[in-house]
Amino acid sequence: MKTLALVSGGLDSTIAVVKGIITGMNITHALFVDYGQRAGTRERKAVRQLCYDWGIVLIDYDLNLPAALRNVSSLTTAAKDIPNIQRAGALHNQSVNPDSVWVPNRNTILISVAAGVARGLGCEKIVVGFNASNTMPDGSIRFVDQMNALLNTAIPDQAVSLSLPVYEYDKAGMLRYGMLVDETCHLDDLKHRIRWDLIWSCWDGDVKGQCGVCGECMMVKQALETANAPGYIREQFTFLA
Repeated sequence: MKTLALVSGGLDSTIAVVKGIITGMNITHALFVDYGQRAGTRERKAVRQLCYDWGIVLIDYDLNLPAALRNVSSLTTAAKDIPNIQRAGALHNQSVNPDSVWVPNRNTILISVAAGVARGLGCEKIVVGFNASNTMPDGSIRFVDQMNALLNTAIPDQAVSLSLPVYEYDKAGMLRYGMLVDETCHLDDLKHRIRWDLIWSCWDGDVKGQCGVCGECMMVKQALETANAPGYIREQFTFLA
């Protein structure tokens, strides 16, 4: 069964792709969508290396969102500051407005594009990096079930559905899985080790490194502690703070 992966270059989608392949999924293509996100350049770099290492054909697509949507979120406009999150749980209480870091309907838009691409390629599955650390409404099982029902109606001549290889993992769990991949990788197959230095989960796109204070950076930093990640992994995450 041919499979398309929707990738962003972050920890979630990277481990989803790696786990999918290791567990037997035939991921032939990956779709990266630049929708004007600040981190787009760094994400694209990570995705290109991931696809090269694992023999996946990359489809790189520029999606020009309307200003009315793009200007809502600090992730897609420089007119708004990305919140400085002091702890990973801040997004889950009233200290930060979730709307400031949420691009409304983004996952619906990206999955809709991916579904059309999957239909054109003859892929029956779309791998996404939804996981247990995701608390946004468009990363929930309810959302996935509703999207699958919609795809079943919208593409009646071919089964296309979402696949969630890492949904049972939080970020620490994904780190542990990646560490296990590294440990079991043969010395003559080093390109299939996880490229921790290229993974880009940060909401910002600073060329010097990941900011270290946005919500995603804080969750990754917390996960590195929880997973007891070894030094060689920690030092590859270039946090500026």
